[in-house]
Amino acid sequence: MLDHYPEQGVERLLDFGAPDTVDWLISLFVWVVAGRAPTAKAEIAFLSGNAAPDAAAADVNAAAMITQQRLKTFMQQLQRPGTENELAPADALRLPQRKSKAGRERFSAALKKAAAGAAPDGSSLSVDDYSAATAFASMTDVGVYLRWFNLFTLYRHTLAERLARAYDEQNFKPLLVAPSIVNYSRWLNEDVTSPLNDQVEVMGMVSKRSIGAMVHGYVGYDPLAQVYFRRGLRRETDQIALVKSAVEDHGFIGVKLYPPMGFKPLRNARSQTYPKPIIDELGVEPQQVVLGQAEAADGWFGL
Repeated sequence: MLDHYPEQGVERLLDFGAPDTVDWLISLFVWVVAGRAPTAKAEIAFLSGNAAPDAAAADVNAAAMITQQRLKTFMQQLQRPGTENELAPADALRLPQRKSKAGRERFSAALKKAAAGAAPDGSSLSVDDYSAATAFASMTDVGVYLRWFNLFTLYRHTLAERLARAYDEQNFKPLLVAPSIVNYSRWLNEDVTSPLNDQVEVMGMVSKRSIGAMVHGYVGYDPLAQVYFRRGLRRETDQIALVKSAVEDHGFIGVKLYPPMGFKPLRNARSQTYPKPIIDELGVEPQQVVLGQAEAADGWFGL
């Protein structure tokens, strides 16, 4: 998605013809966002009145100040030779290391262009602080990416309210916003920071307090996680019970499957394969890990 966004209305500074531009953008994203996105549990505590708000998660401008500070550090690090790998926590993302010295120089040049301009007389900001603030606010693709990345650090209810205001500013009056929650961490063999049951609960709270358009989403259903639950693996929760609770108790209006990750509504036995860690953990032969064969009794598609 990164090499297609934004597509119009901005000055293009990034060279997507280079093989590592997307890698550098991912590195920048992780650098400015890592550890900042509020967990569902933290947001539940705030919305329940049991915790004070995190100002940086509740206010986009407060979040932007932190993003700009991290951007400043990133830009400073780019000036140091040999930082291609240091600046990219690609290990955590399981990405191949494609970044090069030439790519670092191209990316650094793009950030500098976005940050061009001298601080006005009397400005209390240092040169580096002003450069980061200018790049963040710029009408370039770099600026658009940075402002988009910043949104990933906000509360869910804050994002819903910002979306409602954005519609109002454009004279649109939608009646219903229906976000879709994806649920494929088991397929990727990962444990997420906010388990799905917490995400369901917090989105239910967002639905109750929504302003403008109503917010009622689709809850993700993972047949593979249901198999894990029935086999008592990974302390997995009952996915079918969670889906029912989402619809009956938390304001969800439907259920979402994610076919690109392997969850097809039918004919999985003919076309589906699964990653080796899943096959090893379930203790079955590869040809058995298909709907309609060995796992049919476990309820791959219990809905």
